[in-house]
Amino acid sequence: MTIDAKIVDAKKQVRTVSFHDDDPSDIELIKALGGKEGDDFEYLGEVDQWSVIRLKGGSDRMVVGKPPQNSAPVKRRQSCVLADGQAASVAYFFP
Repeated sequence: MTIDAKIVDAKKQVRTVSFHDDDPSDIELIKALGGKEGDDFEYLGEVDQWSVIRLKGGSDRMVVGKPPQNSAPVKRRQSCVLADGQAASVAYFFP
């Protein structure tokens, strides 16, 4: 199952990215943010069922479904169904 995430840049312009797995790996999230293997991301926080991350030292932020708990029977994130304006608000909720 595929899921979508929203990437919000410093000007609060939003684009949607799709992942072919409903629990994308860290490297898939990093690459979607423009990083490469060896880069890392910062976890900025959660708003409702959404996680906000960005590359360390980066400015673009990703709004994606919260990661599943390790004990969850099914490992999957929710697809980001927020409107672009809502995604920008969530992404910049954190300093």
